Amino acid sequence: MKAGSLVGAVLILLASALGLTSYLVDAQVPQRLLVLIQERIHSPVVFLLALNVFTASCSAAVLEIYAAIVVLAPLVAPAGGRPSASTRSISASSSSPIWSSGFCFPRPA
Repeated sequence: MKAGSLVGAVLILLASALGLTSYLVDAQVPQRLLVLIQERIHSPVVFLLALNVFTASCSAAVLEIYAAIVVLAPLVAPAGGRPSASTRSISASSSSPIWSSGFCFPRPA
């Protein structure tokens, strides 16, 4: 009985998170965040610190962990796909992956 109610609660949270993610993507919030990041943050260290503060405040305080992954992944992923001038200088060749938030994303062709 308890397991069923727990599974139901988690499914409701995930469905809500998926709806929020769809809205954020349709409203082009990740692209707007990418422009904001590229305009204001020029150091990879500052970017990582800001990302840690953002994820800690959003995911730890507000969201359940699986819902946080569903919501925050589309917000962070565009920052790894389009390198700024400071991240271009870090990666040596055009075929090497660039870093973002501790993960490696392949550079777009």
